Amino acid sequence: LPLTPTCILNSEQNILLYATGYGAGGRLGIGGTESVSTPTLLESIQHVFIRKVAVNSGGKHCLALSSEGEVYSWGEAEDGKLGHGNRRYC
Repeated sequence: LPLTPTCILNSEQNILLYATGYGAGGRLGIGGTESVSTPTLLESIQHVFIRKVAVNSGGKHCLALSSEGEVYSWGEAEDGKLGHGNRRYC
């Protein structure tokens, strides 16, 4: 398993986000702390029309940009880098 969140994209109409890898602290964004080897849909943001996705170079978090210009983030929250106002993984 990869030790960092992995985003897998699917669909031409809307980007569907899946995660796989090391899940400690909830860093995959799938609602638990377990590691997963099978790509798992990120259900919490499937209602959002995502147009772009970026994975940071350190590989510990993911960012998605909606068609409305909103940024969604999940993964490791060390030093508050997710912008959620806390340091919890999500």
